[in-house]
Amino acid sequence: MMMMMMKTRLRFVLFLGLCGILAAGCGGTPDKADKPPRIPTALAQVEDGVYAAIDRHALQTPPEAERSLDRLAAYLVRPARNDAEKARAIYRWIGDNIAYDVQPKVFSGRSTQAGAERTLKNRKGLCDGYASLFHGLARRAGLEVERIRGYSKGHSYYPGKHFDDVNHEWNAVRIDGDWRLMDPTWGAGVIEGGRFLKKFDAIYFLTPPAYFLFDHLPEDPDWQLVGKKMKLAEFEAQTYPGRANLRAFYNIGIPGEDLRKQMSRKDFTDLPEVYDYEDKDQDIRINKAPLNGRLESGETYSFSLDAEGISGATLYNEGRWRDLERNGGGRYRGTIRPTSGVLKLSVQFPGKVDEFWPVLIYSVN
Repeated sequence: MMMMMMKTRLRFVLFLGLCGILAAGCGGTPDKADKPPRIPTALAQVEDGVYAAIDRHALQTPPEAERSLDRLAAYLVRPARNDAEKARAIYRWIGDNIAYDVQPKVFSGRSTQAGAERTLKNRKGLCDGYASLFHGLARRAGLEVERIRGYSKGHSYYPGKHFDDVNHEWNAVRIDGDWRLMDPTWGAGVIEGGRFLKKFDAIYFLTPPAYFLFDHLPEDPDWQLVGKKMKLAEFEAQTYPGRANLRAFYNIGIPGEDLRKQMSRKDFTDLPEVYDYEDKDQDIRINKAPLNGRLESGETYSFSLDAEGISGATLYNEGRWRDLERNGGGRYRGTIRPTSGVLKLSVQFPGKVDEFWPVLIYSVN
């Protein structure tokens, strides 16, 4: 029986994030750390599902707990078992309750305290309001937290754009001794047609530094939290894969360091098309796969992935199907020497006998 190759169309939405044309609203002076933060050790990507219970708690916050910063912080962290859950409860509540102010009336910088209180009262703000509110609540929860100013590639970004001044603000929080990055503004929603639409995004919570540097460059290089610091000119010049692609690569487990290494190669052309199936509750993790979107015919390429919820994985190349071998559990492995055309790494979901869904798509010279 001929198998049908089906795609899901990636939705490209304009994520709010950078204050963009409202950059003046990102005023205020964030607190300065006493000393440069220690570069974190290798950080494993945390599955978003581990926060299901604390997320429910945050989303069920009663109105009486929202009357002040002190009450809100006390309620949000009450069931938290560790600092990560404290930070998550605050991040989740902000994402559900604070709207981005697309038509601000005032563009004046405020202190952390005033900004936090005003944002809580009005239930809307710019990026400095989001960062101030997270800062204020986190401090009350006993967390070490900072406000970070810098440059970001938000909704008004275009390739080749030069930054004349900082245009965004986000947070860093210390978790288990390591500083971690997050952007409560970008995690709250999107701007479409000049209007704010609430759309929670978990990828900007404890984001690995290598991923954060694709679209966030702190004014203070120490807050890049990487060994080799990036300069503003490099940030402006680096190829930007786009948020939808970054999210998909992140969700299928590709380390940001690997993406950056591939994109810095002299022979780099482009990245492969990438698809994740988070909306299908499928956890697909790529262990090994080429990251150059253009492959050479006749060369041998290896693939390995972990996915317990699928019923099969295959490589498709110009009419040829090569099933990946399942080696216990949900690990699939295989190699292929493709011919010129298109190569697709695809998976099959239970109950979809005649359908394979692409994860990575390559062009083969």
